[in-house]
Amino acid sequence: SGNTEETLSAVAQAQVKGAMFACISAGGQLKEIAERNGYNLLSMEGGNPPRSMFAYAFAYLLRYMEAYGLANYKVIEELDASIKLLNDTEANSLKEAEDFAHKIKNTIPQIIANNGSLAVAARFRQQLNENAKMLCWEAEVPEMNHNELVGWEGGDSRFSAVFIRNTTDNARNQKRMDIIKGIIGEKTEHVYEMWSKGDSPVQRALYLVHLGEWISYFDATVQRKFSNRKLAVEEQIATENHLLFCEHPPVYTLGKSGKIEHLLVNEKELAEMGASMYKINRGGDITFHGPGQLVGYPILDLD
Repeated sequence: SGNTEETLSAVAQAQVKGAMFACISAGGQLKEIAERNGYNLLSMEGGNPPRSMFAYAFAYLLRYMEAYGLANYKVIEELDASIKLLNDTEANSLKEAEDFAHKIKNTIPQIIANNGSLAVAARFRQQLNENAKMLCWEAEVPEMNHNELVGWEGGDSRFSAVFIRNTTDNARNQKRMDIIKGIIGEKTEHVYEMWSKGDSPVQRALYLVHLGEWISYFDATVQRKFSNRKLAVEEQIATENHLLFCEHPPVYTLGKSGKIEHLLVNEKELAEMGASMYKINRGGDITFHGPGQLVGYPILDLD
């Protein structure tokens, strides 16, 4: 908002010390201060919950890091590569997220990350808090070896442990995580891992954040169903079934068992047709939908 007390307090203290400023704001006093003093400022649209503006804030932070020589990569190239990774893995991510959500439902998760990935764990925890209304907390290896691990002596199946992992993590910490998994596994059967994908730290972080967003979404739907079922029958919200009909613009969809080489047109030809192509989470190969074709979608509660 640009009016947060702790942010404005930090600005005031930094001004006294003559610090260099790089501001990110959706408005409010922070934006006014930046504009009045000629500070570097990146603005975003206001009126949205901060957690929903993650893409803006993250991209802006990367841009500042590049501008100040704190990052050895090109931001646009990194973001483009990350977007491609997320699009290419979306179908599998959705399935993994839905499975994961059912595994940790009705538990209190501890999210355990390697030194350097704690921010990813914190984001996941925040989304579970905000979206799924789940209590959970995050911890960092190796520090948690001295604290939370001892607390697991009082742990049981009410709790789950979620390990956020990268193949590039410190080798000693990888070993620690394997050992910790075994120790916690003696207290609860709910021990799971989230492995990243990607060729760079930015890509791996965004992959894990994206996966965590979907897990929190699916857990939110699960929690809503369970809360509804706890109500008296006459107070429950009845599920409405729907049958939707539509006519799509030109679009090709590639199922989980499909192969991209089965698409017989190239990107240029797709553009000339005004058509799009998406990888989606269904079986089968390539399907085309377009004008003149009526498509029906039944939306039914099968649970």
